[in-house]
Amino acid sequence: MSKGYSGVDGKVLIGAVDCDVMGWSADVGNNTWDSTTTGDAGWDDVSASTSNVKGSFDMLYSSDKPALEPTSATPPGVGVRQGKTVAVLHLNINETDGVELSGAALLTKISIKSQVKGGTILTVSFESKGAWVLPGDA
Repeated sequence: MSKGYSGVDGKVLIGAVDCDVMGWSADVGNNTWDSTTTGDAGWDDVSASTSNVKGSFDMLYSSDKPALEPTSATPPGVGVRQGKTVAVLHLNINETDGVELSGAALLTKISIKSQVKGGTILTVSFESKGAWVLPGDA
């Protein structure tokens, strides 16, 4: 079973650095393993395996925030480089209630879009890397 979350009014932080997002979405799901045998009369029989979180966020690139520079490979930049693992990615549902998803994440894809009458938008895709804290977890 999968559960989706989004944060149109929320925040995304890499560590303590606010990414100034325009929105984000994340799906919590399960991998499966195939346990089909000849006794299943031609039907697949799968079982739940590990859990995961996959999602993306859109952020407005700003040269005023060098910590998020996608091409910076040197500290103190947090960076949003493809292939980078971030120790803690915080996905806040909104800015006021403190409800969030958080955990280590692998940044799997960075898409760059430029607009004629706007700035440069980065779409950052990610996947969980280990256990995550989800809303309602104690």
